[in-house]
Amino acid sequence: MPTRTKENFRIMVKLFFVCILCFAFHFNVKSQIIDSTAHKEIESGLSIIKSFLTDKNSSLGTNRNKLIKFFTNLTGIVSESDADYFGQSTPTNNDYINWSKWYILNKDFISWDNKKKQIVINKRVTLYELK
Repeated sequence: MPTRTKENFRIMVKLFFVCILCFAFHFNVKSQIIDSTAHKEIESGLSIIKSFLTDKNSSLGTNRNKLIKFFTNLTGIVSESDADYFGQSTPTNNDYINWSKWYILNKDFISWDNKKKQIVINKRVTLYELK
């Protein structure tokens, strides 16, 4: 009979560890879903800029100023576009390339703060660090 009790104990310990692993995996997946919000926002902005560069008549409209300001603030890379009274309104191909490179380099350090509803960067890798 003692052998049976030891066997049951081992099974219970194994089940306990499986439950802990499942619990940890659940929170890991949940945090990845939250982080994807930031990635979707950045990728959407880059996609809009790319479509504007491909077709100047695209419906980017007044959002160009906001997108340029967004990427300049996010990346620290200033746009090459000319500024007027309303701000910078025409992103350049170099802007798109530089911001895309920055995103690729920093993708692993970007997350979404659900309380503040904004992108959080835990560490920055600049384009100049690679040269």
